[in-house]
Amino acid sequence: PPVYNSSEDVSYEVFKSVITQEIILNNQVTFQVVIHNNGQKDIQKIHLTELPPQGIIYDSFIDYLDLWTYNGDLSWTMNAKLLPGEYVGFFVTFNTTKDGKFTNIVVANSTECGDKFSNNATVSVHNETVDIRMVCLTPLVIVGNQVTFEITVQNTGKINISALKISEFDFEGLIYDHYMDYLGHWINDGITWTLNKNLVPGEVI
Repeated sequence: PPVYNSSEDVSYEVFKSVITQEIILNNQVTFQVVIHNNGQKDIQKIHLTELPPQGIIYDSFIDYLDLWTYNGDLSWTMNAKLLPGEYVGFFVTFNTTKDGKFTNIVVANSTECGDKFSNNATVSVHNETVDIRMVCLTPLVIVGNQVTFEITVQNTGKINISALKISEFDFEGLIYDHYMDYLGHWINDGITWTLNKNLVPGEVI
């Protein structure tokens, strides 16, 4: 990572990382911002500004040490001195609005230093795509007998899908009786089923 110097005694580093590098569209993405004072003097009134790309919209931030004040314009001010050798930071969460690769950076400045840019943090946002097929295994039955359908789902996207749900609807003339899940992958709730594992890209269940 880069090191920034404004004098012989004042120096600090700005880091930014993404917590989950690949996510599904409409889920949230969280970045961690960290500043390290690797100089010899205290640094005062550090100011950080987010420079988010299109495709992500600010939602919230978490500061476990309560060291930062949010200014309401995608910028924060540290309300304490940053001592030599000290690391401080916080987490910023954005909503995703479209798929693609998005690089997010932050710019920092302080009383002692001019603008300093973080390393790039890139997140890949993917559309969740699933192919659902339903096949009737008993296409011809006598009224009063049971009819059986087989349902399969395939992850046709590029990222794992978790907590996938499928529901039955529009079954006029039929009354649900029971289901069979030989592999034990589905949790049943009435006429809704939830997959109890991740569906990996290309997988069919």
